[in-house]
Amino acid sequence: MENNAMEMEQLRAELSVFKERLNKQQIVNDQLMRQSMKSKMSWIRKMLWIELAAIPFCAITLGGMVHQIGISWWWLLYTIVMLVVDVALDFRINHMREDEFASGNLVETARHLVRMKKSRIKSLALGLTMLVVWMVWLAVMVYQIASDPAGTALEHSRAWGVLNGLMVGVLIGLPISLYIFSRMQRTNTEIIRQINELIID
Repeated sequence: MENNAMEMEQLRAELSVFKERLNKQQIVNDQLMRQSMKSKMSWIRKMLWIELAAIPFCAITLGGMVHQIGISWWWLLYTIVMLVVDVALDFRINHMREDEFASGNLVETARHLVRMKKSRIKSLALGLTMLVVWMVWLAVMVYQIASDPAGTALEHSRAWGVLNGLMVGVLIGLPISLYIFSRMQRTNTEIIRQINELIID
């Protein structure tokens, strides 16, 4: 009987040590997963700051073009407003508090990430609508300048050159923007999957 009691006591002690190690391992895994999720979101924050820094550059470049070929300054103002709205929405949609991954409720964080994905789709639809208006407005103005009989051949060729240049820029920039959008959505999906795995475990 004494031997059985000693064995049972030894088993309890070993089980207690095992549980303690398991709890520590789970805490470490939880911390590693949270750090991994935070790292995955970091590139999005960097991208937002790059977008913000690009606004003055675009405004100055397009301002010179407007002055050179006589495009409406209202179009330039619309362009700047379009860029500011786009970047402001991106900052608002992709904002996450520092503690959401570090110590926050991961279920609520997952919900936030799902809402973020839906908001990005709405923002993309708005951005594409504004871009279509921007392109049509520009095309109409350039056509008027290029077909004006009072204009010189240089003014005509300059107007068509600007239109072609901007259209090429859109054809290059739009796929890049859609790729970034797609990558942001995938990042959210991956983090949501990680959260689900962590909660289930």
